[in-house]
Amino acid sequence: MAKAARKKAKAKSAAKARKTKRTKSAVKARGRKKTTGRKAAARSSARKARPAKKTAAKKTAVKKTAKKKTARKRAKAPKTIGERIANAFHTIEDVVTDTQALRNKMEPPGVTENQ
Repeated sequence: MAKAARKKAKAKSAAKARKTKRTKSAVKARGRKKTTGRKAAARSSARKARPAKKTAAKKTAVKKTAKKKTARKRAKAPKTIGERIANAFHTIEDVVTDTQALRNKMEPPGVTENQ
């Protein structure tokens, strides 16, 4: 049991050492960037001159309303053969009358094409 605990501690310390190594190299890299030259200085001063970002206002709590259930559609009663024939007849009749009305609108009745 003691061996397992020591092994675990050793693994933790190795991971910790890698982490600190990474952070040290990152700090060094940051330090190098500051001394790169005039362009970097100009960029950093431009960043500082920018206005601060506005923070978003706190959102007010919105009360959630319960969604209304949609009503189920009723199943339509199946049409009989007579109803289907009647509907087809009325549809054809409407098309014919609409076509006739359009023809009369375009060319008044009583006027021949050979005039």
